[in-house]
Amino acid sequence: MKTVKRTICGKERTLCFSLRVMLDCIDRFGSLEAIAPEAEENAADSVRNIVWLIAQMSKAGEQYNALSGQTAAEPLSEDEILVFCGKDDFPMLKDALGAAIMAGSSRDVEVAGKNAETTRPA
Repeated sequence: MKTVKRTICGKERTLCFSLRVMLDCIDRFGSLEAIAPEAEENAADSVRNIVWLIAQMSKAGEQYNALSGQTAAEPLSEDEILVFCGKDDFPMLKDALGAAIMAGSSRDVEVAGKNAETTRPA
């Protein structure tokens, strides 16, 4: 499992797109494809869904850190994000969301062979 770290609301947060978050997304949106902000019909729904996803991934990141013996900032609630983030933070939130989803979706491929010494991302 890969996680990403981003500074959100003044603290470094671990974001994780875990299977639990995937299931929550399917329950909320009906499919994983429907989570794209561009799929929203209005801007308010897009903001609400991005804030919800960041909160879910923050919670999953904190759980991941706790179970793996690492420390991290407390997970963010939707309300905290809505209070402490402004319009100028929105591009960063979208970037953090995309980075966490991509990190959770990428795979590492080990190359075995006589001259292979590194692991390359797929």
